Amino acid sequence: MKNLINLLAIAILMFATSCQKEETTPITFPENPYNSVGEEHNQKVDNFMTSHETQLSNIQEPMEKEVYIFDNILTENGIEFTNYRDGKALLQLQSTQTLAGYDFTKFEEIFGTSEMTDLGKTTISNALIKLVEIDGRTPEGLEKVKEEIRKIEITFIEGFEGTADYKLAMTYLAVLKNSAQYWTDNPNGGGTPTKAKWWQTLLADAAGAIIGGVLGGGTAVPLAAGFSIAVNT
Repeated sequence: MKNLINLLAIAILMFATSCQKEETTPITFPENPYNSVGEEHNQKVDNFMTSHETQLSNIQEPMEKEVYIFDNILTENGIEFTNYRDGKALLQLQSTQTLAGYDFTKFEEIFGTSEMTDLGKTTISNALIKLVEIDGRTPEGLEKVKEEIRKIEITFIEGFEGTADYKLAMTYLAVLKNSAQYWTDNPNGGGTPTKAKWWQTLLADAAGAIIGGVLGGGTAVPLAAGFSIAVNT
């Protein structure tokens, strides 16, 4: 009887220990499968800024500079210039209005140009509203921005994987994350931009990817790069 009691006690202890281990094992989530889109975007921005630095510095009029940017970045990537005009039209911008004057925190309006569901739009828009409150211009702030972006990614991995909402959100977030790193490492004109300008540039980038995805034909990355360069310069 005593041996039986001892065996039962050992079994209970082993079961409890096993449960405890299971409870403390962290859940591992996959990386954003569209990170390569963000990396490609950074490369295109860097190539363009390097190749056209002198020309951009010589153009003072905002609309003239914007047209120059898209005429060149789209042509260099085999994309029709009409995609620039069509992209602005999706944002309900007139041909005379610059992208720099658009409010890229209109998240539901931007995602509304795509096939994202109302639930998807609300989920990501609410998360982004909180995200842009962070000042990401310092190394510490940038890491905080990346941490929060990762939390949004996990939300879409858990609740939307396999849907159109998932692809749209993860593409947007991949470009946003990589853009944050690029424009922090390469502030246009040197110095530190205002918090508002920093976020406007990043959000323009990510919005360009969504608009380009709607237009199709490999437009997403070149258009995203053009959006951020036009807003930043």
